[in-house]
Amino acid sequence: LNAVSSSGDSQVWAVGNGGTILHSTDAGVTWLEQTIEINNDLHGVHFLNPLLGWAVGDRGTVLHTTDGGATWDSQRLTPATLLSVDFIDTQVGWAVGYGGTIRHTVDGGENWSFQTSGTTVDLYAVDFINADVGFAVGGDWSRGSVFIGTIDGGATWTEEMGNIQQHILYDVDMASVDIAWAAGESMNMFRTTDGGDEWISQPAGG
Repeated sequence: LNAVSSSGDSQVWAVGNGGTILHSTDAGVTWLEQTIEINNDLHGVHFLNPLLGWAVGDRGTVLHTTDGGATWDSQRLTPATLLSVDFIDTQVGWAVGYGGTIRHTVDGGENWSFQTSGTTVDLYAVDFINADVGFAVGGDWSRGSVFIGTIDGGATWTEEMGNIQQHILYDVDMASVDIAWAAGESMNMFRTTDGGDEWISQPAGG
């Protein structure tokens, strides 16, 4: 299993290798597998509410459901593997993946456009706080971390390495336009309170 998303107190979905999608209606006490027509590995999932969700994965897989996963429809299949997906409403969303790929939709995923990330390094996670402001993070073994941000919905992305160059980052979460956290390899955790201009290391324990 590679990713999880919840909607409400009890509805949870998890996705993983071989086209695996699991769904729980009791906060994870029990899980049922949902059926899709492809067996591509799935790396990211995001639900807006108990009915509406997306999942992304290998070879550009984008899946969409409007009935809580009872049925899933394929929206797009392209070469670039996608690792994370995020929607701010029923229409506007982003997906990121290998080779600095960023894709953007304004019609609920019916059509996806390419945005220029400014990097060829893999992007593992994306998170937006509104239609304009968002972050994506990633990295590779030779270069270390990559952190990019946008304040115009992804029309332009700015790369900010800051003081976290040595660590690949695997996830990012925004609490506001100024406050966010990024997490990565070797149990490294970073926090910003100024919209990403500066990232401060936070001990993760262990």
